[in-house]
Formats: sequence, C-alpha cells, structure tokens
Amino acid sequence: MSTKKEREIMAAYCVGGNGLNIGCKDTQLGDSIGVDISAGAKAARVICDASRLPFPENKFDYIVALHSLEHFRISARFVVDEWCRVLKVGGVLAVNVPDCDYATLLTAEEVKLLDGRRWPWISNGHRDQHWQGFTKTTLEILFRAEGFDVIRSERIDRRPDRPEPTLLCVGRKVEWKRDSLLYPVVQFTYGNGNTQTGQQLGGATAAATKPSADTETR
Repeated sequence: MSTKKEREIMAAYCVGGNGLNIGCKDTQLGDSIGVDISAGAKAARVICDASRLPFPENKFDYIVALHSLEHFRISARFVVDEWCRVLKVGGVLAVNVPDCDYATLLTAEEVKLLDGRRWPWISNGHRDQHWQGFTKTTLEILFRAEGFDVIRSERIDRRPDRPEPTLLCVGRKVEWKRDSLLYPVVQFTYGNGNTQTGQQLGGATAAATKPSADTETR
C-alpha cells in the first residue's frame, strides 16, 4: 500500500500530455488514465492486464506504476518492455517498488521498531501478492536493459515513524528494444522465516518465449 509521500512524488510525473497510472486501484494521480486489472478499481478508466496494453506504440508521454511492478507473475522484463512499447521516445517511466536491500541495512534498534520483522510488507499479509523483488541496482539495470536512460534513482523514506524505505526509479525512453530475455529465478528468505521464489535481475540471462500473462496489480 502506498503512502501520501509516495503518491505526491509520483503525481509530479503526471503532468503534460497523456499518461497512464498502472495498477491505479483507487488512486488518481494527476491527469493520468488509470489502468487496473480489477473492475472494482475506482480510479480505473481502462480495465486490462497491464502487461498487454490495448494501445498502439509510441502513444503516451508518461507512465507511472506505484507499487504495481512487484505484483506481476511474469518477468518484469516483459512488463517493462510493454510499457516501453506504448511510450513515446523521450517519454518518462516512473516506478515505485519495495526495496529488497533495505532489511540488510537495518540496525538492531530499527528492527525493534518493526516488532522484529525485517520485511513488514511481506509478513503483514502481502507475501503471496509480491511475486518479484528489486534492489536499487537491479531496478536500474532493468530500466537500461529495456531502453531507458535512468534520470532518477533513490530510496524513499516513506514512513517518518519507522524505517521502511521503498525504491523510486525514473527513466526516459531512448528506444524500444523488443527483446524477450528472462531473469534467472532466485529465492528470497525473509526475516520472518518465510521463503518465496521471485524473479530478479542478476547473473546470466536466458532466452525464452514470452509466457501467457498472469498478473495481479496491487
């Protein structure tokens, strides 16, 4: 679930021209067109699988995805490739996701603030909804691999009362590369002892045929 601070940051990119808010649920960001897979999403004007958008190439000036990318069950490479397809050259993609590096940076005192849980968004009931994990580095690599220049990449301290940073990565489209590389599958073990398989960029890649879509937005 997003915070007010994250929504304000993402809304700043929803200006000028036409744009999409992927996985919008009930959140309207600027003048963007809300896209969600759920017909119950109050801010959605387009109901569809956001890994297969019903739009032509080079149509939009910006796309924002606030806590959406981690919910796709297919490789993030395919999802970002699709978003790149519908963006105009020079268009902006802004993505906000959980930070899979942050747990390793916490002090013992900070862990106490989270009731001993290093992965609050996983152990509070979201574990089965997050299918992919990202670090600051792998998110930047993903953007560059899919034809973007990274123009902003940082951690967002989203809650003043406890340590729970997320990642913001913003890229400007240079070209649509049309490739179909998969991430190797890796396994994450969270602070609560749960283990989950996710897809994350790193090491060698393997060519594959694009699978049928099976996604969940926020």
